[in-house]
Amino acid sequence: MARTHARFYTTIWRDPDFRALPGGAQRMYFFLASQANLTHAGVLPLTLGRWAACSADATEQGLLADLELLHERRFVVLDRATEEVMIRTFVVGDKVYKMPRVMGSMVASAQQIESPALRRTLLEEVARIPLDELSTEPTKKAPHLSIRVQVEGLIAELRESFGEPVASAGVGGEAPPVDPEPPGVDAPAFEADLELRYPIAPSVPGVPDWLAPLAGAMAQAGIVVPWKFKDNDLELLHADMERVGLRAMCVEAADAFAGASERPFSSRWFYPRWHALQVASVAPVIQMGSRRSNSRQAQVDDQFEQARRDAERRRAERLAAESRAGGGG
Repeated sequence: MARTHARFYTTIWRDPDFRALPGGAQRMYFFLASQANLTHAGVLPLTLGRWAACSADATEQGLLADLELLHERRFVVLDRATEEVMIRTFVVGDKVYKMPRVMGSMVASAQQIESPALRRTLLEEVARIPLDELSTEPTKKAPHLSIRVQVEGLIAELRESFGEPVASAGVGGEAPPVDPEPPGVDAPAFEADLELRYPIAPSVPGVPDWLAPLAGAMAQAGIVVPWKFKDNDLELLHADMERVGLRAMCVEAADAFAGASERPFSSRWFYPRWHALQVASVAPVIQMGSRRSNSRQAQVDDQFEQARRDAERRRAERLAAESRAGGGG
């Protein structure tokens, strides 16, 4: 859908760099930012002829001169070879990162960028996103992931699509810290000296915090697949985590992956196997935090608990049906 408005902040007139621009270059900046075909990545095609027709006295040469000045002073990135222009700070300045759906549209539109210079600049800009401003509370709507987790996953997806490694580097390009083992989570049993990290695997659009240890352990074991969630997948996975524990799910994933004749298409390839696991003698439990301290967390916990009960009921019904069928044979 084409944009219907542009967002400008009055603080732009307190920016000494912007005030140092000639009037024509300032007008060009506002003109670019108010174009209907500007993507959420801040990119639009270079169409000097069409732009010149928007003003009685504009010329293509004059507009190009303004663009080149904006490029020189790093307000835009201009690539004459691919005929693309990017408003450099658009993703951060327009608060694109505040809304996961808009951020997802940004990542999708960025796939169409041809210019290597624009791609490099976009990666530099997403590294400036202030993730600490984003909520870490699970959302009420599916997939029940916090805004921060969703945005971090989309940044990882963008980096991977541009050919940058994401499993070994954080959003800002630095190596991710090694987290301590969270309370109540049993360590995976792949290797005795396994140093557990919790990265988001390449092309993953985000996993909730309680699932990160499993995703990280699988990634370290070489099981790197896109994580997908549909319908009540997350509720059932949380029920599996409580029911059989992280160790059992890690071992089952490794065994299934080793015996697979074809590469798993996504994380959903493993879900039926985890749902079918039997209850362990001692089941480590993922701690979801204090219900009293957070009403929204309590609401999410209730949803997970109801899903767990439903899953156990369906499993009991299935086992009873199988038992009756076996007895009747």
